[in-house]
Amino acid sequence: GRRITSALVLRALAVIALFGVAHFLATLALAVTEGPVGGHRYSLIALMFEAMSALATDGLSTGITPTLTVPGKLVLCGAMFLGRVGPLTAVYALQRRQQATVRYRFPEAAVRIG
Repeated sequence: GRRITSALVLRALAVIALFGVAHFLATLALAVTEGPVGGHRYSLIALMFEAMSALATDGLSTGITPTLTVPGKLVLCGAMFLGRVGPLTAVYALQRRQQATVRYRFPEAAVRIG
């Protein structure tokens, strides 16, 4: 038998959690941008489906995407980009990198000035 390391389980849970947070934020942004505007009123289920479809980059739609506002379409574009790049990759790219400890020095030299 084989076993899965706890580090791998934690990484999988992190991906699931980040994907869930991204889905919640994308749905919330769609709900804010697609309020009762222009006579269109979308159900929360339809907005959740569009957000999940964008994050999963599977190309499915309930058919409301062409009637979304420009900010709503931008939310979907961001969700598609995040879904394509991957949540962990996006977090790694955005976090600050720590300076590595320098284990070497450049030699000093006397430089003539003037």
